[in-house]
Amino acid sequence: MSNLLQKIEEHKKLFPLADLSGQLLKLEEELNEVNGAETLENKIEELADCIICCIGIYRFAPQTAHFIIKSILQQNDDYVPEIYDAVENKWKINLGRKWEYKNGRYHHIEEFNK
Repeated sequence: MSNLLQKIEEHKKLFPLADLSGQLLKLEEELNEVNGAETLENKIEELADCIICCIGIYRFAPQTAHFIIKSILQQNDDYVPEIYDAVENKWKINLGRKWEYKNGRYHHIEEFNK
């Protein structure tokens, strides 16, 4: 997470139509996926997705994003290094994906068209 400012700038380029309400909807979607995770590895990946959503939220509501990220990490303090690694890995993957904006949220095209 050391290059948060870089990620915020990349987020703006990758998701130019993003707004706060859409990012909150996406976070809710990702939190539901955390709750449905069946393995620790899957849970860590979904928590990483939540943090990535918070990077988008940070563009519009930095205090809120910071609070949510801090809460996620505190509630999962045994896995913080793994969560950071998952964020970095997922971020790289997301940069290479094609995205579609629909109903106020972005989804990568492969997932959205399933």
